[in-house]
Amino acid sequence: MIRGLKLILFFFAFFFFNQISFSKPLPPGSGSGDVPANILFLLDSSASMNRTIGAGIPRISSMTIDGDGNKFLTSVDRRGGGLFQFNSDGERVNISGTRDNGSTYSVWPWRATNATDRTCDFGLSVMGGLQTNVTIPIFGSFHEVDYVASVTVPGTTIDDDPLLFVGMYNNTRAPYIIGLDTNFRCRLVVSSSLNRDRIMGFDIAIKDNEPV
Repeated sequence: MIRGLKLILFFFAFFFFNQISFSKPLPPGSGSGDVPANILFLLDSSASMNRTIGAGIPRISSMTIDGDGNKFLTSVDRRGGGLFQFNSDGERVNISGTRDNGSTYSVWPWRATNATDRTCDFGLSVMGGLQTNVTIPIFGSFHEVDYVASVTVPGTTIDDDPLLFVGMYNNTRAPYIIGLDTNFRCRLVVSSSLNRDRIMGFDIAIKDNEPV
């Protein structure tokens, strides 16, 4: 009987120490010999991560640089979006423009409103045809911007002019691409009569010294 008891104790000790030798080490932070952690987790429940930072421009959708090194950005945000300008030194500046009547204005950001310029000198339709003095609706979503140093449009007074092309759309109106001159007057608008043709982007190619 004593021999059997010794045998049981032997097997018990064998399995006990065997489990210790194959057990996983404790996770970091649970033992006195661990290296102190150097990571800090900061939790924020104030929803401040959804706010704009830096220059306060929300949801940037596109960027271009004009011939003077000015940077223009567009934002599709309905409330705070529009066309934004930074000078060649990277400083945020208001957009200063001239209306058709010769009066000036300064805004941040630029939008097509009665306070800036909503009447474009010339209008082209994707269906064909040329119009003059085309009034565009007020738009809040600016989706694309591109600068072209030399633009000539036959049948108009646009001849070798630098234009800043901006793509705009609204869910309830047809989309437009407008061309702004250096005084931010709307010189040209390309429009579509179909509301479903919402502009998500565009590109400009030059053929025979003319944009196509």
